[in-house]
Amino acid sequence: MGLSLSILTEATSHYDQEKHAPVSYCKMNQFAYLDVGFDRGVPLGRVVVELDENLGFSLVKIFLQLARGDYVRPSTGQRIGFKNSPLHFISLNGIIMCGDFENGCGGFAPVDEGVWIEKRTNKSKKTKGAVVMLPLDTNPHAFTSIFYICTDIALLETVEDGVVIGHVIEGMDILTDVVEEYGSRSGTPKKRLIIQDSGHI
Repeated sequence: MGLSLSILTEATSHYDQEKHAPVSYCKMNQFAYLDVGFDRGVPLGRVVVELDENLGFSLVKIFLQLARGDYVRPSTGQRIGFKNSPLHFISLNGIIMCGDFENGCGGFAPVDEGVWIEKRTNKSKKTKGAVVMLPLDTNPHAFTSIFYICTDIALLETVEDGVVIGHVIEGMDILTDVVEEYGSRSGTPKKRLIIQDSGHI
């Protein structure tokens, strides 16, 4: 209702177009949520990510499909998503890595070749809470479902690989607690944590 009124007001109001650029409601950023917790029980909390298609259009589109659980693998017709995938790497330095929904170790994310191609023109500055999609070791232009979130800006500035597709806008305190409580120097989690649920807001 609020959005409809805003559009109606904008359409009927009179203003100097040279001073006020029109709002493009079709280009508003998308949002996804990740509920982080253990295999059983209530989530530790919800992490909300604001995604910017200007940073990586195709990657954002597929990230949202995986968050909803309706990405269909072309070769098998199987629906796949982030739900129940583990946080397989939690470093005390502030890196949380996840998205390997099949093997859960980050060593292999089974996607069809060519699906995840993204031009490496992303120049967004990596900041605290940035969500970064990782490329394949063998092809810097091909990406899988694996992504990481960094809670330490000092470390993030030293990481060159990956494309920023968005930033955490809610739940950074949860991620910081996860790093402090369950992270290790090697990155091996002290306890198994998963994405209990995920979706497109």
